[in-house]
Amino acid sequence: MADTGSHPSILVAVRIHRNNQHTQSDSIDLVKLCKLVTQSKPYATQIAIAYPQSDTLLHDALVGTFHPTAVEPDDKRVVLVPVVKWGRFIPALNALLLEAVNGGFKYILYQSVEAVVSANEIHTMISWFDQGKQRLNGVTTPWNTLALWAVSKLKCLGFLMVAEGSEDVQGGVEEVSAIAVFQKLVSPNHAKAILLRMSEDPSQDWDTQC
Repeated sequence: MADTGSHPSILVAVRIHRNNQHTQSDSIDLVKLCKLVTQSKPYATQIAIAYPQSDTLLHDALVGTFHPTAVEPDDKRVVLVPVVKWGRFIPALNALLLEAVNGGFKYILYQSVEAVVSANEIHTMISWFDQGKQRLNGVTTPWNTLALWAVSKLKCLGFLMVAEGSEDVQGGVEEVSAIAVFQKLVSPNHAKAILLRMSEDPSQDWDTQC
């Protein structure tokens, strides 16, 4: 999978679940997910979709939509990743990271279905930037709504369980703990987090009402 010619190998990693729905019997709408799969073709080497293994209705809908017989015969770009224990944040993220490691990808791009982005913007994210330094916190860190990571670095620690939350820790913002600990282990110069201003094209507004 790492052999992609002149293009860097990128695994687009998507999480989909129905934990926020009032009832699991609600209809399953994969329109936004299908749109993401189509729009990511110019920059995605492969797309991995993580979902709760226990949600059999969602599983059936995903298989029916992305099974090899449902798409182009030679299109093996979509891989389904069932997650046994979904938890809150971390298990699905690390399951997708493992998919990137096993597939030999150079980058993993965590992307939410509401995030609209162009191939040029992804190539910009890959490019080298060093335009000032900011203290790392929940506002200045890249979010996994749309975040590109170097697999060679992220696989060293993955996303830490402290971000999953407990009685003493609220959890969330898993990006900060992963970046901060890795910067402590190596150095900030070798573990940079870069926040970019994306296009302000109205046609690329993110639909956050998903």
